[in-house]
Formats: sequence, C-alpha cells, structure tokens
Amino acid sequence: NSIPTSFDLEPELIPNEYDTSGNLTPFKTYNSSYVWSRWSPLGYSDLLGPIGTAWTFKKVSFSYSYKYVGGKRRFTSISNLKSYIKGLNTIQWKHRAGHYNFRTTKNYRDTVKFTVRGHYYYGISVGGTIIGISTPDETWTGSLRLK
Repeated sequence: NSIPTSFDLEPELIPNEYDTSGNLTPFKTYNSSYVWSRWSPLGYSDLLGPIGTAWTFKKVSFSYSYKYVGGKRRFTSISNLKSYIKGLNTIQWKHRAGHYNFRTTKNYRDTVKFTVRGHYYYGISVGGTIIGISTPDETWTGSLRLK
C-alpha cells in the first residue's frame, strides 16, 4: 500500500506579452518568474523517529526571460534556480545544486527542464554545514513550457 510522494504535471504558461494597445511586441525581452510546487507527504520515521514526519510542498523557483520570435515564444535565459520546502514540517531542506536546459517541445526553446538536488535535515545549518541528522540526497525534476 503506497502513498504517492509527488504529483508531477507539466505546466504550460501563457505569458502576457502585449503592449498597452493590445499588439504583440516581437523581439522584445520579457522577464518573469515561476514557482514549481508539488505536494509531498514525507516520512523519515526510520531515520528521525516521529520528528521526521512532514506534510509539505516541494518548491523550485526561478526567474526567466523569453522573446517572441516568428510568432512563437522562446526562452532566452533562466536565473536564481533554487529549491525549498513549505508547509507543516519539522525538518528542513538544504538546496545543494540545480541545473536546467532548454528543449524544443512544439516550438524552438519553448520548454525548460530543470533538476535540483538536496537533502532533508533535522538540526541547524551553520555556514552551510549541517549540525544534526541528514537524509540521503534527493533529486527533483520538472519542466515549464511557454505556449
């Protein structure tokens, strides 16, 4: 009897790229941000006992830029890629690494796929060093497509 630990749907984003007159502005760079969020009940009772149980959301946030080229939207850059958790929890998340790459789903560079790596811990972080109990590293992946 297994409880799913994540629900992963590929979101599609339809950005607002019209000027005040309602006209599209080709080749102009637009900037925005996105937060990927997945509900994830956690249970590390084997490692942390009852304090390791959490009802939380995994979150990955980043800023991005895109252009409207040839009638289609395309990503131009991603920055500030970071992961964290929110919700009712007794443990913390330590973001260790993140990377992304652009993909072509329906149009050139219309999708960004991202991966972050980190681990949960119970204790404190002093200068980036964990003092307490840590879980093994975990990887989260997701994507975002401009429509």
